[in-house]
Order: sequence, then C-alpha cells, then structure tokens
Amino acid sequence: FSDSTRVYETLSGTSMATPFVTGAIALALSKNPGLSASEVKTYLLNSVDVLSQLAGKVKTSGRLNVAKLLSTVSSAPSCTPPFTDVPCDYWAYQAIKWAKENNITTGYSDGTYRPGEPVSRAAMAAFIIRAKEKTNDPICNGNIPCQNTQPYFRDVEPSFSFYKHIQKLKELGITKGCNPPESTLYCPDRAVTRAEMAAFLVRALEGDDPICQGDIPCSQTSPYFQDVPPNHAFFKYIQRLKELGITKGCNPPESTLYCPDRAVTRAEMAVFLCRIYGNCPR
Repeated sequence: FSDSTRVYETLSGTSMATPFVTGAIALALSKNPGLSASEVKTYLLNSVDVLSQLAGKVKTSGRLNVAKLLSTVSSAPSCTPPFTDVPCDYWAYQAIKWAKENNITTGYSDGTYRPGEPVSRAAMAAFIIRAKEKTNDPICNGNIPCQNTQPYFRDVEPSFSFYKHIQKLKELGITKGCNPPESTLYCPDRAVTRAEMAAFLVRALEGDDPICQGDIPCSQTSPYFQDVPPNHAFFKYIQRLKELGITKGCNPPESTLYCPDRAVTRAEMAVFLCRIYGNCPR
C-alpha cells in the first residue's frame, strides 16, 4: 500500500518474500521459543494455503498463512530442556540441544551442562573430535583405535579420560601442544582461550594455512577486530573464523572486539560447533 498514491501495488521476488517469512518465524518463536530451526521450518511449510496456481512454482505449492502457523506452534509440544540448567529460553539452548542429540556432549552425571563454565583443552578435544569424526571412538594412524596408541604428550597418559580424543586431535594437525616449538605438553586441564579456539576450529575445517576472501592468505588481510592486530599469534585463524561467520566478536552488536584471551565457555563451544557442523545460524 503506497502512502503517496493510496493504492495497493503488487511486488514479487525473494527480496519481498524474505521479510514476510522472517517475520512469521519470529512470531512463531515468540509463541514457542523452544522450537528448533528445523521444527520451525517444518511447521512453516506445513501450514501454508495450498493453491493450484502456485503448483510447481514454490516447493509447497502454497501461500504463507501466519494465523495457521501460530495456531500450529502454539499447540505444539512444549520444550523439554536438554539439561536441568539449560532452560528453553537460554540463549544457547538450540546449540546445546543439538550437541546433546548428536552425542557431542553428555553433560555431567548430575544432569547439568554447566554452560557458563570454561572449557578445558581436554574437553575441547572431545567436543571437536566427536563433532568432526562423528564418533566417540576415533581411529588413529595404522587403523588402530586411538586409545591403544603411544602417547604424543608427556602430560596425557593413556588412562586419561580424553586421551583418545587428544591423540586424534594431534594426528589431524588440529593441535600442536601447549608449549611450541617443543610440543611435548598438551596442558589438558588449562582453559581454552578464544584465540586458541579459533586455531582449533579453523585447523579442523581447513588446515593450518587458511585462505581468506580474495584468495589471500588470512595472515595478510586487514584486521577485523581492534584487539587482534596482524602480529597476534592467532591472527590468521581469527580472521578466517570471522569470515566464515562462526564468530561475530565478543561485544555484539558492534563486533569490534574479539577478546582473544578470554576463556571459552561450554555454551559458546556448543554454539561454535553447531554453526560449523549443525544447523545453527551463523
């Protein structure tokens, strides 16, 4: 409806449809915030008005019906928290739910996830290997179960609970230890910083020498964050993490800082991995 002519106009195209669909999704989540992205999509597609003139033109052959969508999601089963300390309205609920459903985490024996706790380097290894390899029992070089291999690090014995994950992390080149250039220690109990996390994740995805937009080595790009200059030890990984949409910085919505020395929480870890290996929005 045009205010200047006071007549209705017909517009078409994805640029016109997107805000309507986005608004409908926002309304649906306001009615049932515990729904996952895939659940919202299913309800959205199944609540359209099917029209013969749209057959073959859109996937559902239907027109958006917001009233029917809201009625459907309002009557949908209520959310069941994945852990006792992760309610359905928790900011990282979807990612933590995804991590549990995909056996990336089992939480603690008391039924909690402890989302605000820092992630240790040992736990980080388990998170990444379970997500990347899709198993909790990785196989190492020589087709040998990783728990049966000789230790790569002096401070990670075969009896250690995350031994097999750390062994695989080393073989994949995702970690170089915590005391380069010797690389004889892993420091499993030390909290992972946001800078280290960037290196872990980018190496898991693309190796140790990531290429950024414009086919330029990430080490040669202009900084995205004020607190990560080009001479920072983890600069290239943080640059790539930003370009991939896996991080938005540590002070949204401005996103001018990355906070490289801050410890990564268990909630943040779930979100990062879900953005890479799951269906969480980037």
